[in-house]
Amino acid sequence: MKTVIERLDHQGRGIAYYNGKVTFIPYTLVGEEVIFEIVKEHKKYIEGKLIEIIKKSDLRVKPDCKYFTKCGGCDLLHMSYQDELKYKQDKVTDIVKRYLGDYKVNSILYGNRYNYRNKVVFKCKDNKIGFYKNKSNEVINVRKCLIASEAINNVIDNLKGNKDIQVRYSNIDNSVMIDDNPKYIISKIGDYKFKISSPAFFQVNYEMVKVLYDKVLEYSNLSGSEKLLDLYCGTGTIGIYLSKYAKEVLGVEINLSAIIDANENIKLNKVTNANFICSDTNKLITKNNFKPDVVVVDPPRSGLTPKVISDIIKLNPKRIVYVSCDVMTFVRDLKELEKIYDIREITPVNMFPCTYHVENVCLLERK
Repeated sequence: MKTVIERLDHQGRGIAYYNGKVTFIPYTLVGEEVIFEIVKEHKKYIEGKLIEIIKKSDLRVKPDCKYFTKCGGCDLLHMSYQDELKYKQDKVTDIVKRYLGDYKVNSILYGNRYNYRNKVVFKCKDNKIGFYKNKSNEVINVRKCLIASEAINNVIDNLKGNKDIQVRYSNIDNSVMIDDNPKYIISKIGDYKFKISSPAFFQVNYEMVKVLYDKVLEYSNLSGSEKLLDLYCGTGTIGIYLSKYAKEVLGVEINLSAIIDANENIKLNKVTNANFICSDTNKLITKNNFKPDVVVVDPPRSGLTPKVISDIIKLNPKRIVYVSCDVMTFVRDLKELEKIYDIREITPVNMFPCTYHVENVCLLERK
């Protein structure tokens, strides 16, 4: 089948039309004429697979990775980095305008495109170690990952097994931790050190997490007298990073191993004004006597539940700083919060180069 790509969707796929149906074809660019194969036909749309490019876009570049389109990890390596950043800037701006309103989106913050990931989970199957082929259980045997840190790439040849293997890298001493639950590594963000256990969540991009947290610090606008509530606090990174500018910090996280790490990290950094609690955010907020001036939220992709939004509004903080890894749930939640809070600024952060994912941070102030 032959068609022409008209635009890109929010997952970086080309959008075309075939037999009157919207057709999604990954790894294509606007204006390209392509031959594609129908992978799956739905009632209202078609999922396609790129077979051949008849007419190439002038913006297409040769990918630096030989596994691109085979491995399902990266989406945008057929674009230059400049075009990737423009795509993400336009994507956030478009979604905000379409679903939320005419709010200004600041220029995207970005860093290095390659070797940024400090954690990688390798798939092991049929004597192969690597990553799943896109939309498949077949493992692509990968000897070097373009977006993984060099320290992780250096141990790939030593990995063995018949299960998933998680590898984490420390930016303090270049050490790696290979899938060992009793162990941990220590990494740093700015002036702070953080203990990270194998199962605990930690941002995968050391360079850009500092950029992100500096923006969170700016938006929090702390003078030293405020109480700060850090929801979905993980290993306590945001709360500790902001702690010396606040009077008191309380962090809440449902993952017990992350909270154990968070409280270890208080000691590691000699922080005396922070406390971290293991609890379901849905249940704790209004049952606690902590009355915050500023609330920072960094939820999973699913965003905030209606109850959490309602509870935050009841707490009536002066400012809310919302960190999001999913722009659709981000604008959905902001639409609810803007009934009580003014949306002051939205800044995208390129936390996940080479993929269609983009982090965002927003400042809201009580009306």
